[in-house]
Amino acid sequence: MSKFTRRTFNKGLGATVALGALTLPGSAPFAASHQAQVVIIGGGFGGATAAKYIKRFNHKISVTLIEPSKNFITCPFSNTIIGGINDISYITKNYNALKDLGVKVIHDMGSLIDGAGKKVKLVSGGSIGFDRCIVSPG
Repeated sequence: MSKFTRRTFNKGLGATVALGALTLPGSAPFAASHQAQVVIIGGGFGGATAAKYIKRFNHKISVTLIEPSKNFITCPFSNTIIGGINDISYITKNYNALKDLGVKVIHDMGSLIDGAGKKVKLVSGGSIGFDRCIVSPG
């Protein structure tokens, strides 16, 4: 019998939340008509996990992650940095694994979410259209 851990639970929960957003009523006819576009604001644990599992669920879905930082410094194991056991690079992650899955990563900040127009305006001045938007500020 396999051991059910908190990590297993969190993986399942993340996948359920991410996929649940894509299976809302009315999304099936919509998905058949064009490539779905999901924008995720925030590249912490929640946003990165959502991006990963959406792409694993359906690689044809266009997933864009908006995150101002090029690296993510995790809180778990930060005590080993404070204690001098590890260097900060031990808990510093980049977004290359998500890029390898086909997630488009934009290093910018969202300034406005236009729900009616289905766009996220960026601080840099551009905007990105979406069918579904996940806000995961951390």
